[in-house]
Amino acid sequence: MNEPRPTRERRDLNVHVIVIFFGSLVVTGILVSLVARGTFAYFARRYPAAVERPLPPVANPGPPVTAPKLLANPAKEMRKLRVHEDALLTTYGWVDPDRGVVRIPIAHAIDLVAERGLPVMTNEVAAAPAGGTKP
Repeated sequence: MNEPRPTRERRDLNVHVIVIFFGSLVVTGILVSLVARGTFAYFARRYPAAVERPLPPVANPGPPVTAPKLLANPAKEMRKLRVHEDALLTTYGWVDPDRGVVRIPIAHAIDLVAERGLPVMTNEVAAAPAGGTKP
């Protein structure tokens, strides 16, 4: 008994259309690059000073970029950060001694706001410029 040999499905794959698509893709790519090259050449002829002008030097390049510094013990560093932040939130201290600015514990600040309320904005304050003036 002779079995029919398997053949490909002619209706699912049209090689002719695929070749035309990729051929047109290549032709389009070549045309786009030729148009871009012509555009750059036109602007180089039209504005020669812009092409010949040197780039501005970097004012302050700073230190060279190095690899990121990884923490040897991230859990220990996080505990240390939290202890420092807790100390800032729960203790008194100077922020700016010259101007008389102090830091108070957050619990005390909450009690003060509950007792005194939030400050009310007056028309004079609302009309003042955003930057304000220094006394």
